[in-house]
Amino acid sequence: MKEEMFLQCWEIVSRMELWFLSKCPFEEMSRGDYMMLNLLTQSANDGKMMTVTMMSDILKVSKAAISQSIKALKKKNWVKSISDTTDKRKSYIVLTDEGRKAYDNQRKVIIRNLQECFRDVDEADLKMFCDKLTKVAEQIS
Repeated sequence: MKEEMFLQCWEIVSRMELWFLSKCPFEEMSRGDYMMLNLLTQSANDGKMMTVTMMSDILKVSKAAISQSIKALKKKNWVKSISDTTDKRKSYIVLTDEGRKAYDNQRKVIIRNLQECFRDVDEADLKMFCDKLTKVAEQIS
């Protein structure tokens, strides 16, 4: 029974993801750019700084691909590298103010699309849904 429920959850999440990807425009940046900026934002919110290796491990993408993406984001002035204070060989990738602004602008588009997705869901059900998602997120953090 539990396995069937997990399968149902996965199918629902997959369907929502496909709907979302088809409806949510990424105008200023690519989805890959957004994923990178989102990772940097979330880690900064958690008080952590990311290295290329850490990003590669989390996103399951090669270090070369991460480095290439970082190079493109640097050209847009959305990220910069800063050296570790104790080990100058190690550098961290951090958002610039412009990167934060670009991320926030794209997040606003995403929020508008989520509002559309949940337009027919009443507030009590939406709150319960958010509470359940929060519980799951806390378990995997």
